[in-house]
Amino acid sequence: MKKRYFLLLVLIFVLVGCKSNNVTVDDFISKATFNGYIVESNKSGYEAYSNILDVHYAINRENAYNIQFLELNDESYAHKFFLLNKEDLETNVNSYDYEKTRNTTNYEIYHAETISEYLLVIRCNKNIIYVRAPINYINEIEEFLNEMNLDY
Repeated sequence: MKKRYFLLLVLIFVLVGCKSNNVTVDDFISKATFNGYIVESNKSGYEAYSNILDVHYAINRENAYNIQFLELNDESYAHKFFLLNKEDLETNVNSYDYEKTRNTTNYEIYHAETISEYLLVIRCNKNIIYVRAPINYINEIEEFLNEMNLDY
């Protein structure tokens, strides 16, 4: 009986976890617009990457940073793209800075905060969310991420 309840709890946890971390381009665009970001879709700078279908930018009001949402055509490529961006962001982090990493089958995250920058890359299935912003915008960024129901 205990085993059955345990399996049921695990199943509920997996289903809730997958649902809460599943973000679509429509979610991104509507919530970015709702939060006052200027939304643009432009693959400029990524033309050489055939696996990137589209890139959407949520640009903050002061044009100080943007949150990128990349649609990729393949989950394994998204995983590689996540690792490449994670490695790039890690070069800006020192041992005394805040750092968090989490990996599951369909969700990967790298989140860091330095004295001057907020760094984040998330892979959710075959989509990537990328942020590199001045640290003084942390509350604004995290409010948006909370709207998206993302674990960061």
